[in-house]
Amino acid sequence: AAAFSARAETASALRFELAIDSMPTEFQVPSEVSKEMAKRVVANALGGSRKLFQYCNENTHAEAFKQLLVLESERLWCRSMNAIDFRAAGALTGGGGFEKSEHPSPRQTRGNSARGVAHNGTASTSQRGGLNTHTSVTGGGVAFAAALEKFAFVTALTKPEAVTCLSLLRTLNLSLTDKKRAFDVLGVTAGKTAQQRPFTLDQFIEHQRRHASEVAGFVKNEWRSGVKNAVVQSFQECGKGHYNLCEKNRDAFEFSKMKRFLKRAQTQMEDALRSLTETSVAEFSVFMTDAMRADGITIASTNNLTVEWVDGSEKSKGQGVTLPGGQDNRISNQNLPPLFRFEMTLDQGGAPVVDKYGKHGKVPPSFLYTVDLNLFVDSILSLFDFGAGITTGVKTLDPAVMKHLHWTFWPDCASVSAGDPLVLGARENLQNVLQGATALLREYLTKYAEYVPLLRLNVSEETSRLRERRTGEDEDARLGSYLESIDHHELCLREILERVPHEIHVGCFLIDASKVRQTLVQKRETLIEKTKGLIAEAPRKICDTINKQFTKLLTRLELQRDTPEAIQAFRDLGETVPRFCVEQMLVFDEARPFYDALRAALKNLSDEDNAAKATAQFWPAKIRHALRVQTESALQEALKFEEDQLGAQEIFESTTRELIERVDELSELSDMSLTTEFAKRVEQLDAELRNATQHAVVFNRREGVFGKKATDYSNIRATRDAFDPFHKFWTYARDWQVNRTSWWNTPFYGLDATHMDATVSDAFKVMFKMGKAFTTRKLPLQVKNCESIRNELEAFQKYVPLCLALRSPGMRQRHWERISSETGLNVPGTEESTSTEPSTNTEEEVQVTSVFSLETLVETGAFETHTQDKMFKVSEVAGKEYAIEQAIDKMVSEWDGIVLEVVEYRETETCVIRVDEAITQALDDHIVMTQAMSFSPFKKPFEAKILEWERTLGMTSEVLDEWLVFQRAWMYLEPIFGSDDIIEQLPLEGKRFAAVDRTWRKTLLRAKSTPGVLTMCDDRNLLEQFRDANRVLDGVQKGLAEYLETKRLAFARFFFLSNDELLQILSQTKNPLAVQPHLRKCFEAISSLDFEDDLTIVAMNSAEGEKVPFAERMKPKGAVEVWLGEVERVMKKSCRHSVVESLVDYLQRPRVEWVTHWPAMTVLGVSATHWTSSTETAIVGKSLTPWYNENVAQLDALTDMVRGKLPGQHRKNLGAL
Repeated sequence: AAAFSARAETASALRFELAIDSMPTEFQVPSEVSKEMAKRVVANALGGSRKLFQYCNENTHAEAFKQLLVLESERLWCRSMNAIDFRAAGALTGGGGFEKSEHPSPRQTRGNSARGVAHNGTASTSQRGGLNTHTSVTGGGVAFAAALEKFAFVTALTKPEAVTCLSLLRTLNLSLTDKKRAFDVLGVTAGKTAQQRPFTLDQFIEHQRRHASEVAGFVKNEWRSGVKNAVVQSFQECGKGHYNLCEKNRDAFEFSKMKRFLKRAQTQMEDALRSLTETSVAEFSVFMTDAMRADGITIASTNNLTVEWVDGSEKSKGQGVTLPGGQDNRISNQNLPPLFRFEMTLDQGGAPVVDKYGKHGKVPPSFLYTVDLNLFVDSILSLFDFGAGITTGVKTLDPAVMKHLHWTFWPDCASVSAGDPLVLGARENLQNVLQGATALLREYLTKYAEYVPLLRLNVSEETSRLRERRTGEDEDARLGSYLESIDHHELCLREILERVPHEIHVGCFLIDASKVRQTLVQKRETLIEKTKGLIAEAPRKICDTINKQFTKLLTRLELQRDTPEAIQAFRDLGETVPRFCVEQMLVFDEARPFYDALRAALKNLSDEDNAAKATAQFWPAKIRHALRVQTESALQEALKFEEDQLGAQEIFESTTRELIERVDELSELSDMSLTTEFAKRVEQLDAELRNATQHAVVFNRREGVFGKKATDYSNIRATRDAFDPFHKFWTYARDWQVNRTSWWNTPFYGLDATHMDATVSDAFKVMFKMGKAFTTRKLPLQVKNCESIRNELEAFQKYVPLCLALRSPGMRQRHWERISSETGLNVPGTEESTSTEPSTNTEEEVQVTSVFSLETLVETGAFETHTQDKMFKVSEVAGKEYAIEQAIDKMVSEWDGIVLEVVEYRETETCVIRVDEAITQALDDHIVMTQAMSFSPFKKPFEAKILEWERTLGMTSEVLDEWLVFQRAWMYLEPIFGSDDIIEQLPLEGKRFAAVDRTWRKTLLRAKSTPGVLTMCDDRNLLEQFRDANRVLDGVQKGLAEYLETKRLAFARFFFLSNDELLQILSQTKNPLAVQPHLRKCFEAISSLDFEDDLTIVAMNSAEGEKVPFAERMKPKGAVEVWLGEVERVMKKSCRHSVVESLVDYLQRPRVEWVTHWPAMTVLGVSATHWTSSTETAIVGKSLTPWYNENVAQLDALTDMVRGKLPGQHRKNLGAL
């Protein structure tokens, strides 16, 4: 029995081992398991010997043995896993049945963990069957046949077709995971694509997306179709049963092994897709991490980068990403070209911008990359997301294989989601790497900040400034300044050529800076050329001036000489030519240093400049030649003119004798009846004498040209003196006769009495003088004629005063009517008053038609004494009234052209008026003048006009006064209530001012359209509006003053500020920097505060530039009076803190260094404190002599510091010490 039992157990054990050996080992063994097993075997074999361990690492045969150990370990692991599964599936319980297990088998746990398969998968038969895993096949009776039957019922591997299909599936899956990747890492590293490196961002993204799309298409089409075909081809001959491909019954399919097999195939497909995604993501992450390493790269300047790679396994391991399977798949990029190519360019700026304080400006020029760095990071991350998601949307096999079943939907295979920890970790790592790489690019870009001023520089403006700055200098200083500017620009150009590269490697980027370099070089070269052009301007101007001067001289030398005077002018000009040439050549010498400088600077002159230079140099020779030619021509011309003048002088002497004879004949003329004929005769003779006098002057001048003695023509002057009395007598006599007839017969209303008075007075004086002259010459007839005319003039003079009175411009119709009423004479003063009327006579009635003239007036007896006096009185009244009338008309006419000057006021979109002082002065003068007229006894005809004019001027004056008061108040309050901060704090006053502001704007709009002073200001309604507005503004100002008083009470130092200064602060409460200009008034010795970019206050500064850091950083929060009070508190605290810290530092730092390290008052106070303390100690310790010597040494040290170079503030501090 024992032998039989032993035989049965042995047979059962052999069958068990055979079953285990026959089971497939298609699953993948975790690498850490096999390596760990091999490691333990080797360690046990070496016995812990370090030498043997080192020998094994260096020996190739030992390494091959290690690999064999790994393979053997994998085989043993697979066999153990199969044994566990077989035991779990076929072991019998004590009762001969199977019990369900609540726990998965060990293989399930390890396998699923190793391959990442979920526990609800079908990777092991023990889970699918739910069998007891605690039953052992050893011991007791073993029903192997029952176990085998049960195992065969639950396993899908009972048919060769299933094993064959699994083998095909494994081949397809391994091919996918081994050959395909979502990202073409290998291609851009070692393939043909790598030859295109560096890539632009678009090229890299396009290539990777195209590759990922191809892989996605392969997975969803070729690979999935291959898996489907493998299943169909493997089971198409099975027919009905568990593997029936033509099954139409859903329940039969759900219970069949085909269902479990397809589930297993789906799990393997999902495992392959996950492996593909994990491997692709990990490789891409490793590749990008290695390619974009930024650690160890130090950017010193635009062309100076140092790279210190940190090698070692720990560093590499820290930067790398471990792939599935444990191997490190880092692909080295260090020996390859840069991965990306970026181009650097310029942003010219100029766009309008408003800063955080509301100040308007323009965006300054700057350097930037053609690819936005944030966009670069987003694009790479988007590419990563795209590649990580290529395995989504792969359809399962069930509907494709079981075509005879009805499927309501076609599910997708499970894939790696975007929220998978591995994907998230890789993406986060990639994002950090990209941000580090772009931070390096940004750092490199900051190195170009030193060239931003060059970008901002406007070449034209810089050239103009250089030209204007040197305008007042002498030529040498100007040339020196230009050369200094050229040297500076050339030095900067060399620095650009040395320091700005065409291309530079910055990490994984190849930065193309050629455009930036070209632009900077071109700008410097342009500045150099423009400055050289300035050098060329000076000699060009000099040569142009010289050429113009010589051209003018040559033109004057070559002028046509058609008179002897022209020949004399030519001779005078020729005498100045030698000196002129010397002066111009001295001027040309001033241009030589400029030409030498241009030659040294290798600057070629333009064709125009060369021509101007050559022309200027050869002008003297050209002028001397022209002078010789023109001198010879002038000599010939002078001889010809001399001959012509001799003939002309002979004719002139004959003419002169004839004139003398004709003048002598005038003494015989005495017939007054022929006055008109004699007057024409003497006038003709006067013209001939004038012409003869001019000819005499010309002949004498030309004789000087010819070098001859001047001919004596004094007889012409004597003849002229003898002729003058006759000429005056006969012309005045004729004029008297003509005028007397005209005055006597001309209508009285057309009589020019003023002209009459002047003519009669002048003629009387002339006749008196001529009478004396004729008496001297003993011409009695002429004397008699003079007396006759003088008597006539004297007789006529008695009519002149009354004519002047009656023909004054002030005579009006009322005056003529008054004359008629007082004298009984009807004197028509105007043309309209002259009429044809019947004259009534007591004896007869005669119709008279005549013109009322002076003769008529005389005949009426108007010049009798009593009548004449009455007329004079009326004329006097008319004159006074006329003066008033003229004054009023003049005032009115003056105001017609006076307008208000309406000008735009700042940025308020409205205007203000400017009233010139002359307007107010004229207004005051006219008011006084009008008031004086109102008291005149002669005002009656114009009384209404005077009163109306006085009212107009008074209204205008009042309106202007109120307007100016209104304007001053509005201009003061407008910027205050233009601030939103003030409006929020004074809402009532703000509303009142807004109403007044609307009135102001309407009024000024009207004034702009009708700016006449009288037209605009003669308006009582406008006066009332202004008075109302001024009353409102007075209330607003009162409320504003009360508001300011509350602010001053809240912060007492505001009492040191005027209302305007305080309002300037309060109107900008959101801008703490607005207090800066007023700090020196609020705080003694404080000039400004130091604000950081976030407006944190960190220090205070004195006017001398001394800085005291704040002991407590603070931000200006709340109302301005609140945070200024806080500033005052921190100021005191900072001064106290400075003193305390300085007391300690005095004992730790050398005194010569200590005095320059602390503020002045701190130094003085702490120094005095320590001196007092040390002096007391020396007195107590009776060591005054050493203490004295120490003081002397300290003073000597301070003296040495003062003698050296010190900043001004430190020197003041030491002076106080």
